[in-house]
Amino acid sequence: MTLIMHEIFPCVVAKIIEVILENYNEELILGDIMRMVDTNLRETKRCLYNLEEKGIVVKVRNNVYTFNKDNYLSKALILFEHEIVSKGLEKAIKEMD
Repeated sequence: MTLIMHEIFPCVVAKIIEVILENYNEELILGDIMRMVDTNLRETKRCLYNLEEKGIVVKVRNNVYTFNKDNYLSKALILFEHEIVSKGLEKAIKEMD
């Protein structure tokens, strides 16, 4: 899965969402998320906390997170990703016109 969410929303949250979606069946360690997103501990924890508050991620145990497939916002993110990847961004945009 390849998302371009961070190109649409250039922020750490979008990058973290991409990482979590790309690894949606896995548990991710905080340090690995930091490395993949290329950000610092404080920013990563803040973003994960906000995503956890919205129910998009679940803290499995200390410093370990996973994607919450049962949350309605998570389902919307999956649909968004699927639409862009399956149709291609340019085709999806043309269909909107």
